[in-house]
Amino acid sequence: MIVSSAEEYQYYSFDPAWDTEEAMASMRNGSGDDWFCWFGAPGAAIVGFDHESPMSPYAREPRGLWPGLTDGIPEAFVAPVLKEPAFSIEDSTFVVWREPDDEAWRSGPVELPDGSDPDGAAWLLELLLRDDPTAYLEFAADYYEVGLDRTPVQAVWCSQALTDELVSGLNPRLRLADVRPDVSATGYPLAEH
Repeated sequence: MIVSSAEEYQYYSFDPAWDTEEAMASMRNGSGDDWFCWFGAPGAAIVGFDHESPMSPYAREPRGLWPGLTDGIPEAFVAPVLKEPAFSIEDSTFVVWREPDDEAWRSGPVELPDGSDPDGAAWLLELLLRDDPTAYLEFAADYYEVGLDRTPVQAVWCSQALTDELVSGLNPRLRLADVRPDVSATGYPLAEH
């Protein structure tokens, strides 16, 4: 919403008030690939879809989820994740979840087909998995075709409160006042003035 204020190009989004005591983050690349990450009291779950994956429901006859994809998911995740229409579980190539006491993400007993990233999770979740502002700089250069300065990206990566200087460092056409309502809705910290 800052690098590109055009809504149709907003690749990532976050809604801290998805539902009562629930939040949701998402990625939609405009080419049919996406992921949704649900956060709630039971933990977190990520549902993703790589349309070119050999695990795509569209690559199977009859059409359907890859065997085992949702097996073993805790009951507390069924209604808010598997039955949530917005997450399009029927179009998923990977599903992972994590309860509050888990030490790692879990998944169903899936036998992956051959390939380096057969479910698409590695490339779709790359920015999350790399946990480094360099990943976002590379993404912005490729997707938005802009060369961003590392300093404001690093500041946002470290959750520093947004200021006019940070906003204009990410997009010279914008100031904090321009993005305050949208950014405020995400819960991201904002400078007072």
